[in-house]
Amino acid sequence: VVLSRRGVGVRVQRAPTSKPWTPAGAAADRDETPRCWVVDHSLTGAANLAAPVGAQWRAGSAALAWEPDAPPPSGPILLPAALGPATLAAWPDREGDLHPLDLVLEGATLAVVRRNVELLGADGVRIHLGGSSGAPRDLHAQLPRVGIRVAVADDDAPVDPEGPALALVTAEVWEGLPWELQRHPRVMPLGWRFAPGPLARVARALEWKER
Repeated sequence: VVLSRRGVGVRVQRAPTSKPWTPAGAAADRDETPRCWVVDHSLTGAANLAAPVGAQWRAGSAALAWEPDAPPPSGPILLPAALGPATLAAWPDREGDLHPLDLVLEGATLAVVRRNVELLGADGVRIHLGGSSGAPRDLHAQLPRVGIRVAVADDDAPVDPEGPALALVTAEVWEGLPWELQRHPRVMPLGWRFAPGPLARVARALEWKER
């Protein structure tokens, strides 16, 4: 299923989950390379989490947008810890295949956020969730440790580049912003990945090999 929006283009909304289908990024040879699914609220978020998995481990990591009414894919499923309870409730018979993992900000994103807060004289950061992802909530404990004050914006609050705080937005919010806001120095997309330690424990349990 694809979504077409003027000024944004065409992007995949939902991918098929039938077993014969091989998604982009999955293992070309299923007999030799392990395969897993990375699930998040949006396909964009899942793809952003899947890319580092496949880059570090010899496993085909395919992205899938989570839908509670859709049948679960076969094989191991990696997902943000914030999505774990809802996914387990929707797919209770797949508990052994679900691997909820904590999230951390990408190193490059964290460095740019710190630099922009200092250079622009921002009063901390304000996170815009977009009503679809709990991932940024996992990051609240990290930013204060490096001296960045965090406030969570109401999901209906507009992104205000003239406000006192730097606006950090999820991928879902970023895709809907006009280009003027996407180019504004006080508006930044959030980037995060699975925490390396928990991901390594899952990889070893699944007997993945490092690249």
